[in-house]
Parts: sequence; C-alpha cells; structure tokens
Amino acid sequence: MKNKFEKLVCCLVFCTSALFASESFIGDKIDEKLDVVYSYLQNDWIMGLSDGSSWKLMPIKEKRPQTWTEWWDQTEPKEWRLSDEFFFDPRDWRGRYTVKVYLAKDSVASGYDYILVNETTDQKVFAKFVPYGADFIPKIDYARRIKEQGEPISSTVLASYTFLDDVVTLEDKSIWKLHLVGKNSASFSEWWNGVEIDQPDDTFVSKLSDWKSTDKIDIYHAHFEDSELNQKYRVSKPQQEIYLLENRTRHKMAYANEMCFKDLLDGLQKHGESQHEKGYSSGFSEGYKKGYKDGQSKGFSDGVERGKKEAQKNNLFQE
Repeated sequence: MKNKFEKLVCCLVFCTSALFASESFIGDKIDEKLDVVYSYLQNDWIMGLSDGSSWKLMPIKEKRPQTWTEWWDQTEPKEWRLSDEFFFDPRDWRGRYTVKVYLAKDSVASGYDYILVNETTDQKVFAKFVPYGADFIPKIDYARRIKEQGEPISSTVLASYTFLDDVVTLEDKSIWKLHLVGKNSASFSEWWNGVEIDQPDDTFVSKLSDWKSTDKIDIYHAHFEDSELNQKYRVSKPQQEIYLLENRTRHKMAYANEMCFKDLLDGLQKHGESQHEKGYSSGFSEGYKKGYKDGQSKGFSDGVERGKKEAQKNNLFQE
C-alpha cells in the first residue's frame, strides 16, 4: 500500500511539474477559435489563420541533448521544461483545425513570441507573425487576400527574356522579375519512407515559357500597413510592398519585383558581353583545333610525298 501511495505521489508531482513547466511559457490569450486556412511546409512551416494572419512556426520533434557547456554549467536546455504537447511532427497539423493564439512568456528561439494551440489535439507550437511581403507564400488562399486589397492594373505580355533570369516586359512599359517556382522534390529518405511532400498550389507552378507574348496579365500591388491585424500582433515595421502577377490567359500566378529600364539594359549588355566572350572563346578553340589538326595532317602528308620524290630522284628506292 505504501509503495502504491509513493508511486501516486511521484506521478502527481511529475504531472504538476510538467504542467507548471508548460504553463511557464504560455502568456495572455490573444485570440481563439481561428480556423487554419492553409498550411505549407518548405524549409519553414507557414500557416495562415482565418483572421488574415500568417505565421512561421517552429515545431520541435524531440528534446535535444545538453550541449557540453550546458552540462558543465549544470543548466538544462529550455526544451526540457516543455510538456509533451510541444513535441510532434508538423505534418500532424494537416487539415482544417481550430487554433488559439497566446503570447509567449518565454521562448526557445528568438522572435518566436507567440504560441499556437491546436484545439483538437492540444498540441502547442512556437510561432512568429509574418506580415504581408515578408514571405512569398505560393498558396491561393494567401494570394486571394492580396487580390482583395484593391483593383488590379491590366496589361499584356510583350516579351520574355530567359537569359535574364525570368524577366518579362509588358505593353504598359513595365518590366518584371518573376519569382517562379516548381514542384518540391523529396529527399531519398522521404521518398523511401513514402513521406508526403507539401507542394505549391498548381497555379504558382510555372516556367518562363508559360508566360507568352499577348498573354493577359493583372498586376496586384499590396501594401503592408500598420493595420488592425498588425497592431493586434504588436508588429511595428516600415512600409513594405509586394506585387502579384496573375496570368489570366494561362491561369498562372507569380510574385514579382518591378525593374527599371536601366536594369533591363544592364542585363542585355551583360548578356551580350557574355555571348561575345563565349563566341570568341568557342571560335578560337574550334579554329585552333581544326587548324592544328588539318595543318598537321596536311603537313605530314606533304612531307612524306616530298620525301618519296626526293628519294626516287636520288635512286634510293631502287629494287
């Protein structure tokens, strides 16, 4: 009976300490019952919520070991104070979940000042608020928010320049450097284990050859401002901007930076110089090899012929 009592006490102490450790990281509640609109994992894990906010998440799969310095100083990593709900694979959050947002009293990484709590699983993750323009997120739901901010400027593709790294010019005389994306590839380990890889939405997957002359283009210019949303999450940044180009003819989208005419001329000049250099090098190499080979062959042949004639003349080839 005594042993059972001791086990029960130990269990209660452990649970209480784990709960206390977890609660020591969670601060005031900012919002609750926000639906997950999109979730995208590529290098960083980006999630969008129904209040219009976007978040960069920092999932922790397992508790890391102590570093040598921590062991020497007899200090524990912060992760050791987290409850089990903080340790999970980010793919567990695929789907339309409901999320609560809390301020973090303490964080395990700089800048991750919030904690998102999954209402369904009670899993918790440290998060950083992502303002518009801070990341190019290739998801339709994110792009739709930009499109809703204002009326587009419409134009037509005039030309595209593959040698200038995905540059197009439009009939309104604007010049754009497109940020084109392809499908994400799996590592050998992910392929072997059948891990599902997050992908950009199909409308963002394109190459420059998909943006053809006479294609109809809508240009959306989204401004980052200290809106109610950014004030809610305590963001104070200088104004930023992001452009979204929608190819209505091909049903494609791409984020873009506007270029000035001088940038285009500089690019064309560099390309011309590069082609000249390449042509000169190739021509010299080919001419040298051809000339040397042909000259050597002809010289050898002529020399042998002259030698024979000289020998016959001097009666050196008599039977």
